[in-house]
Amino acid sequence: MTGLPKLPGFNFRDPTLSNFHLSQTFNINNGYKLPKQNYMGIGNRELDCNSVKYIGINDPIRFDPSLTYGRCKTKPLPQFIPHYALYDQKCLTFKAFFKQSVVESRLEFYRVRPVNIIYFLEDDTITVIEPRVSNSGLLQGKLVRRGKIPKYDDGTYWHWKDLAVGKDITIYGVVYHLVECDVFTREYMSSQGLDMADSEEMPYDPYTMNRRLQIMPKVTKTPPADDKLRRFLEYDGKILRFKAAWDDRENELGDLMKFEILYFLADDTVCVKNVQQENSGRDPYPLLLRKIKLPKIYTDTPVTYPSIYLEKTENEVTEYYQPKDFLVGDTIFVLGRDMMLYDCDKFTRDYFKNALGIEQKPGIVVDTPKKELPPPPPPPHDGLGSLQDSLQNTLTFMPKRPRKDVMKQIVNANKYLR
Repeated sequence: MTGLPKLPGFNFRDPTLSNFHLSQTFNINNGYKLPKQNYMGIGNRELDCNSVKYIGINDPIRFDPSLTYGRCKTKPLPQFIPHYALYDQKCLTFKAFFKQSVVESRLEFYRVRPVNIIYFLEDDTITVIEPRVSNSGLLQGKLVRRGKIPKYDDGTYWHWKDLAVGKDITIYGVVYHLVECDVFTREYMSSQGLDMADSEEMPYDPYTMNRRLQIMPKVTKTPPADDKLRRFLEYDGKILRFKAAWDDRENELGDLMKFEILYFLADDTVCVKNVQQENSGRDPYPLLLRKIKLPKIYTDTPVTYPSIYLEKTENEVTEYYQPKDFLVGDTIFVLGRDMMLYDCDKFTRDYFKNALGIEQKPGIVVDTPKKELPPPPPPPHDGLGSLQDSLQNTLTFMPKRPRKDVMKQIVNANKYLR
């Protein structure tokens, strides 16, 4: 029967065959059609092309390269992350404010209350939190509980696409004006194609500003970073000596008086000693100024300072004299007295040169030369006594007996003029 030609009337039907289903050639996997490698014929019968007769040595259909080269590595499919896990703990933060009207108050008419509006991306919920301020007297904290906020009466809710800097949003009848957002919010909005406007300035609360103006600021003075013990151990006994002169001759009964200024390096104090001159006619006193810190401007005190019964402290003095202010040839003011420095000792010159890098000027002569007066002429002889006796009365208040010339007596002894 296999040798008969395939013409009508020359083929015979197998009466035992009852299944004539046609096998499909494609499989559908995840919505994609994939061709089947091996499939059967009509009625789930083996095809002739799949028999051993048609198998070649290198049949490309039945050749499996994985048997020779191993399984090929395929790129893994990206892991599916649900929406709530992808945006977990990711929030959009906006800074906003709303104005609250105040009635029956003469100090304020409205209040500006800053808030933080937080939008949670994981479930599209919103919460409004006001930062707590101590002693504000207001109920602050969480103003709106976290949840989906209705936008209109039609059932729509506020979405992150509706939020932008400079926009007004209404939450349960309260109008909030958005003025600023954080860096993450700007980057997220930019990635979604929304550009945020520039940040606006948060308006100030009038009542809070008036309270701040009424409160006097607390002014503190930072103590100097000076180790007193180290200075004492290093500079104890080291004193800068300057010679000064106070010229008070422009006033009545004034004179040129000399002083010695001592600057103690251990504690930056100044002492002024008096230089007593012989036959000056003044009472001797050791010190003009005891050892204190010498202020530069003695009269620079606040107007409200009660200087009648209080002494000045470091809080009232703006600046004190330092070693760099003592230069030969300059004038310093010692509690209102202008004294010119005209000389200093060798230790002071070496200290300024080595420690401060300043070369002191040479000494200045301040003494004015006095004119030598001619001796007064002796008064004429009054005729009483000898001439020497009368001359002794003009030389001393208590006249003494004139001295005898002993040598003249010895030489002229027993010599007479006849």
